[in-house]
Amino acid sequence: MHKGEALFVTAFAILFGSLTLTVPLFAASTEQALYSFNLNGADGITPIAANLANSWPGSSFTLSASPNSETVTKGSNRTSTITIKRKNTFDQPVTLSATGLPSGVTVSFSPNPATSTSTLTLKASGSAAVGAATITITGSSGSLSRTTTVKLKVRGVKRQ
Repeated sequence: MHKGEALFVTAFAILFGSLTLTVPLFAASTEQALYSFNLNGADGITPIAANLANSWPGSSFTLSASPNSETVTKGSNRTSTITIKRKNTFDQPVTLSATGLPSGVTVSFSPNPATSTSTLTLKASGSAAVGAATITITGSSGSLSRTTTVKLKVRGVKRQ
């Protein structure tokens, strides 16, 4: 166990060779921990191994972009902040990616993976396709995947 954490076994019952445990976990931090314990089967000899992680139902995250609409001129770049909002005990880094980019537009995230915010940089080359696109930003962590969108308009360079 980690310092500041306690594992309380509140009730158990052995019925017909099975063991039922109700185990609430209370953590002083949001660090994910894995608790291991060994149990013997109803015969008192057969070992039963179990692992218990402090990942609660509903532990997740959401993504948002600010601003969520950008206009970029060919040959320049724009930035947007991607915010990762954590739910419950979720505390893992989130890896960001983007799809739906117009031709000639590249994207980068800093940092990536991220834990709270990441700067999205959209860079339009001099040959970028002019027009509008919706870029889908995906955040992935383990089996969880969430999305948000950024509307992008690429315009040509004004001639003087």
